[in-house]
Amino acid sequence: MTASRVWEIEMTARSPISHRGELIGTTAIGRRMKIIQPDGSAELVPVISGNSFRGVLRRIGEELLRDVLGYEGKLPLAVAHTLRNGGAIVKTQAEPITGRRLHQLRELIPQLSVFGGAVGAAPIDGCLRVGHVVPIVTEASPILRRTYEGPIPSRFDIEALESYSHLDDVTTGHAGTTVDTDAETGGSGSPVMRYDIETLAP
Repeated sequence: MTASRVWEIEMTARSPISHRGELIGTTAIGRRMKIIQPDGSAELVPVISGNSFRGVLRRIGEELLRDVLGYEGKLPLAVAHTLRNGGAIVKTQAEPITGRRLHQLRELIPQLSVFGGAVGAAPIDGCLRVGHVVPIVTEASPILRRTYEGPIPSRFDIEALESYSHLDDVTTGHAGTTVDTDAETGGSGSPVMRYDIETLAP
């Protein structure tokens, strides 16, 4: 007999959130999902993919498991990679883990049973399914699980564009290279690289 349990959670951002979708020039645009509105129109709403959030949960689970078992620095790199990031499928002559061996592995390592991972040439399915993280904005109202009292913001109210700059490591690594004093005003020849990231305001 199998059973399913559903958790519906609400999160409060404590800092700006960036989840890159498309890159246009030097501007990273956030990922979006098309949501059909009551009047039949479509709105592109910024979301955090379920796969990305699942990866965050996987890493939290691995840290908790590591703290309990105390295996810091004691595991082979491939095993640590599987527990923390899901591993990678590789060609191998070893027999795939199936049947009773797979059942025992799931019991021994709950992290693998919950989140799954790649062991050798075969992936192991995890039991956890994670949906998209959707902001509470008017354009997302058709798919929100419940209604909210009072006005809620539009997606335009929470979207922001943050600008950053850093030195070009390749250019600055050359002997005799100097930083352009006009860098901050956009002078030519500067090793300062500028880029923008679209974020969701907390």
